[in-house]
Amino acid sequence: MAAEQGTQHWLLLRGLGRERRHWGDFTEQFSQAMPHAQLHCIDLPGNGCEYWQRSLASIPEMVDWLRNQPRPPGPVYLLGLSLGGMLAWHWMQHWPQEVAAVVMVNSSLAPLCAPWQRLKPAAVPCLIRAILQSGTAREGAVFDLTCRNVKMRSRTVMQWRTYLDDAPVTRLNLLRQLWAAGGYRAGSAVPERPVLVASGTQDQLVNAHCSTIMAEKWGAPLIVHPLAGHDLPYDQGEWLCEQIAAWVAND
Repeated sequence: MAAEQGTQHWLLLRGLGRERRHWGDFTEQFSQAMPHAQLHCIDLPGNGCEYWQRSLASIPEMVDWLRNQPRPPGPVYLLGLSLGGMLAWHWMQHWPQEVAAVVMVNSSLAPLCAPWQRLKPAAVPCLIRAILQSGTAREGAVFDLTCRNVKMRSRTVMQWRTYLDDAPVTRLNLLRQLWAAGGYRAGSAVPERPVLVASGTQDQLVNAHCSTIMAEKWGAPLIVHPLAGHDLPYDQGEWLCEQIAAWVAND
């Protein structure tokens, strides 16, 4: 994909029950790799600064909400992790004039990917624990399910606990977001804009083969990190930023 001139506005979209602060060091790493990029991290209803709202129960509703929020003029770049990737896809396909390109990280789409690929059966008990628990126990379960950088587990879980205390995500909102992700059907159309697909082979939540399936279906470039889990921006943020910067810069 040819590089664009001037400032590139990137909208960063997180996944289930996560908010802008969960990007952590990734935003700084992204800015260092792409100095001309301006990042906009958005919280969905029910998460982060929007925690007091009721989560929307479908991907189209979430995208409608996103499109009604203030954003930079002109086409924007969308980087979506997991559920965020579904949002980016839907936005691109229905309003391609508003989107320059999309990066989908450890995401999945039906009907391209089977239900047991979109959510690994072995991950279900841990996901249920994360939804039913609260405080440090919830964040520890989320970490174990999404991250492989175990050396940082204790510090990260405690940090995430402060986010949860500050902006609590209710069980009902988690279930509504899970329902939205599980029920989304993307169809079989090819992308309307350039797409980069990224995955980590150590993903414990979503089968990494989902990314391979999508990339092969669309003829899109695929980048894979052998050590990263579901939260690839956390596990291997610098690597991901370098890969995205190279993709944007090269024809």
